[in-house]
Amino acid sequence: MYFNTYCITYAATSDKHDVSMLNHFHHRIHSYRIKLECNDLSMINQSIIAYDFKNSSAKSALKGCSGSGSFTNAIKAWITANELTLVRFCSWFPVFRAYNWQTYLTLFIYVWMIYLCFKIYSWWFKGVFCGKIDFDAKCAFVIRNETSHTEPYEDSRMCTLYPRSLLKKIIELNFFKISVNVETSPCFSSISVSDETFHSIMLSSTPPEDTISFATRLFSVLRFESVIHEFDPYFNYRTTKYLAENGFYSFHNWFDDRVWYPLGRIIGGTIYPGLMITSAALYRISWLFNITLDIRNICVFLAPLFSSLTTIITYLLTKELKDSASGLFAAAMIAIVPGYISRSVAGSYDNEGIAIFCMLFTYYMWIKAVKTGAICWATCAALAYFYMVSSWGGYVFLINLIPLHVLTLMVTGRFSHRIYIAYSILYCLGTILSMQISFVGFQPVQSSEHMLALGVFGLCQIHALVDYLRSKLSQKEFEILFRALLAVVITTSCVVGGILTITGKISPWTGRFYSLLDPSYAKNHIPIIASVSEHQPTSWSSFYFDLQILVFLFPSGLYFCFSKLTDSNIFLILYGVTSLYFAGVMVRLMLVLAPVMCILGGIGASSLLVTYMKQVESGKVVDKKAKKFESNYILRSEIASFFIIVMSVLFLSYTFHCTWVTAEAYSSPSIVLSARSPDGGRMIFDDFREAYYWLRMNTPENAKIMSWWDYGYQITAMANRTILVDNNTWNNTHISRVGQAMASSEEKAYEIMRELDVNYVLVIFGGLTGYSSDDINKFLWMVRIGGSTEKGKSITEWDYYNSAGEFRVDKEGSPILLNCLMYKMCYYRFGQVYTEGGKPSGYDRVRNMEIGNKDFELNTLEEAYTTEHWLVRIYKVKDLRNRGA
Repeated sequence: MYFNTYCITYAATSDKHDVSMLNHFHHRIHSYRIKLECNDLSMINQSIIAYDFKNSSAKSALKGCSGSGSFTNAIKAWITANELTLVRFCSWFPVFRAYNWQTYLTLFIYVWMIYLCFKIYSWWFKGVFCGKIDFDAKCAFVIRNETSHTEPYEDSRMCTLYPRSLLKKIIELNFFKISVNVETSPCFSSISVSDETFHSIMLSSTPPEDTISFATRLFSVLRFESVIHEFDPYFNYRTTKYLAENGFYSFHNWFDDRVWYPLGRIIGGTIYPGLMITSAALYRISWLFNITLDIRNICVFLAPLFSSLTTIITYLLTKELKDSASGLFAAAMIAIVPGYISRSVAGSYDNEGIAIFCMLFTYYMWIKAVKTGAICWATCAALAYFYMVSSWGGYVFLINLIPLHVLTLMVTGRFSHRIYIAYSILYCLGTILSMQISFVGFQPVQSSEHMLALGVFGLCQIHALVDYLRSKLSQKEFEILFRALLAVVITTSCVVGGILTITGKISPWTGRFYSLLDPSYAKNHIPIIASVSEHQPTSWSSFYFDLQILVFLFPSGLYFCFSKLTDSNIFLILYGVTSLYFAGVMVRLMLVLAPVMCILGGIGASSLLVTYMKQVESGKVVDKKAKKFESNYILRSEIASFFIIVMSVLFLSYTFHCTWVTAEAYSSPSIVLSARSPDGGRMIFDDFREAYYWLRMNTPENAKIMSWWDYGYQITAMANRTILVDNNTWNNTHISRVGQAMASSEEKAYEIMRELDVNYVLVIFGGLTGYSSDDINKFLWMVRIGGSTEKGKSITEWDYYNSAGEFRVDKEGSPILLNCLMYKMCYYRFGQVYTEGGKPSGYDRVRNMEIGNKDFELNTLEEAYTTEHWLVRIYKVKDLRNRGA
């Protein structure tokens, strides 16, 4: 096989050539390595130095610089010489005058992404972007293409200068016994490597996308503080802390009596422990090396850490599917794509933070197993699948996608022994390992969601048996036996499957799975699932908001996959199409769509740029026979150049869009809110932590708190008090009972609260501050869930609408609504408050109307605490009156 060969040449351009230094190669390498460690330029880990310093003072400052600190001094001299220009430039952009960490982080991401684009283009041109450095030439070496037949000093335009850090990588490769050819002459030495090795070296020296991925997720920490976000992460943090302090045995057998009072919950058997075990392991390892990190900080920064690993595995997966260029694009895109950042910012300590890495890692191992048919790769895929199962319930998507891939290969006639080995090992070993997770148990062989994997495994065995019989029997005998075998298999499968389903041995699909196939199912039958905001269908604007240009690159990536169908490309097509459908049904699954969007977008962008860059190069060298078509070549080159410029602008806009979305939309923890005051200042609303701290310090330790299930995890973690329901939502009847109390009159609700032994009631109210995610806006879901059980049949949703069918809180609202417990707890004493100038008292800034019931008193509750901005209101349940009182 022919490989293009590149010479990595060290050029000695000092005034006095020390020829004796070139006599012994290993001695030279040793001395160069020492100089690399001492020279400031070794800190520059990237590849190309190609800049023409036109300013004479800057050039003179750079010329002749050598030794430690020379590069820093040269930069300082250049800045001094161009100080006036820089000041004028900065004055054009107000962002440069905002001296805060958020601005610095934003600029850092912009600079890195722009440099990454330049790096990608320069990698393709392989020497088109070239330059000559006037200062110490010992800091660089030359890469030239041997096919150019150009001596290193005859035509410097065909050479590209690279920093010595890359030379160090070549030397290290030589130490690892990689085939490296060495040429020596009195003036220079060269190291020749194959094209494949050259590309691996180039990619190893690329700007670290994992660094960008980590840095862009730190906006919330810089803007607020190191704090856990949202609701579910607080439960994960609480359980992780328990695991780190008490060990795995106590964690696995932990019965928590502070949740779901009076039922309680077995924690170890009702969670996916992969996230907690990963954090606790990092905590133990850090303390083992005397790095005293707090468990909370590990939880806060775990998702950004794994996002860095995700960029690496995305590159490896895309490289395995297409090539290195596509992998580089995909890694750069997934590093900052908002669809993935929404679940992996610092503080978002949820299962998805590590699950996406586990999912892509499993896919990577699966593709390697499919390509090689090796038992080793299939075993690694099973282990990666086990980690995925232990981390997130979304593993069901994975264990259905891989069997779908195998089934498609069977139908298209691509099934082979490689597929048989890979899938058989993955299914058998992966299923056995996944059943070790207590929360999963026997679901892989009992639930309907896993039946596709089991069925395909059976088909693999039948297919292998049929292939064996075909090789041993004649054509006529084989056809007779095949028909009989097919009839027996179909009949047996139907009978056994029907019996197991009727007897309940195979459980039916869960409500969430049904809602993916029928989006209206959850709203009509299981309102508790439909009430979750992340279970709502995805709007078209959300696709562009979370994916930007990937929406347009996705079809091009699919086209290039269809143009060259392979086993791997078929998997990628299935992954893209299925995830696109599921993301459209449920907005939460945008997280699953984002990685494949980046992979297909990287393939599309890479293939398009390669095509048009070839046109640019073909326009420069025109064969004599084609001179009469020279004008066409020039036109083609101009069109290609224009397309490349357009693509560069699109990538730049993608960087700006992703950074803006990350900073403004996905870096605001729900536990701390911020807003802009009329004078442009920043206001912080810390009412949630204020309320939880009050509960912790001013209520009895055995107090029971009733609230809607959204806030259960936070109350337990921060207030350390017993709650009735939380975000686990495993008991629909218990949640329905709380909803009935909220939707009933005060007297009826008091009976329910006494039944549940409630001491305090907590509600969220945003009418004063304009916080739209309050309990009044969630109230209709409380009504629907409350009326979904036998005890709540008297509660119907239409009773809370007025005669015109509108849900209103003003005087036109339903009388039942204006007198229910939730309304009274939110609007108690609010009728005396003026919220806006020119508006009457009791004006709700969320609903934009004056409340209809202002003057009322609470009979069974008393106000215990209201936070500074009225976001959280806490009421104490009064004791029963004495008889005769």
